[in-house]
Amino acid sequence: VCASDLVISNHLDRRITPRDLAAATVDPKAGLEYSSTAYVCLGLVLEAVTGRSYESLLQEKIFDPAGMKDSGLMRMDHAVPGLARGYHRVGNKIAPAELGVAMEALDGAGSLFTTARDLWRFDQALNGETILSRRMQDLMVSQQVKGRYGYGWFLAEQGGRYFPWHKGDFHGYTAVLVRQIHRKETIVILSNLEEADVLALRTKLLQILKADSAP
Repeated sequence: VCASDLVISNHLDRRITPRDLAAATVDPKAGLEYSSTAYVCLGLVLEAVTGRSYESLLQEKIFDPAGMKDSGLMRMDHAVPGLARGYHRVGNKIAPAELGVAMEALDGAGSLFTTARDLWRFDQALNGETILSRRMQDLMVSQQVKGRYGYGWFLAEQGGRYFPWHKGDFHGYTAVLVRQIHRKETIVILSNLEEADVLALRTKLLQILKADSAP
């Protein structure tokens, strides 16, 4: 397990390699600590096991079967048509935010571009067991850290039922995806303002959905 995010911060100009991960450290006695480097590590493990690139695996195993036609990996030498420019607050003003990193360095953790509609397609592909069996999905959202985290998903509770969600942010962007599987409800919030309070909006939308479904 790779836990130190210093690995990424020390190599912002290129893709991370297995050799770089020698600098990662893990405290086996520590509790849950979210780590982007751990997901970079996972991507490298997938490549080592399959002999395939992380990009081709995403395309074949997720994007194509889910019909995610507007998703992919960002690359420094390839501009993404229609990509929203990211912004952040500087004092009382809103200014463009520079990525400041080769996006390849975030493969496995944050180099993905997508759309709200494609994330809905991803949700539907999971619901239909198109990209992952029900048994594996049940394991994915089972509590590995009591009341907090499954496999790759944070877990929240509503009405005695746990549901998966995840938030992500990077220079100029923030987003959250919520999957209330037991109610067949999906919330996708994508913002190109880094400081946007997507969690507060998520909570408000959950309250609206709960009220609308009340008898």
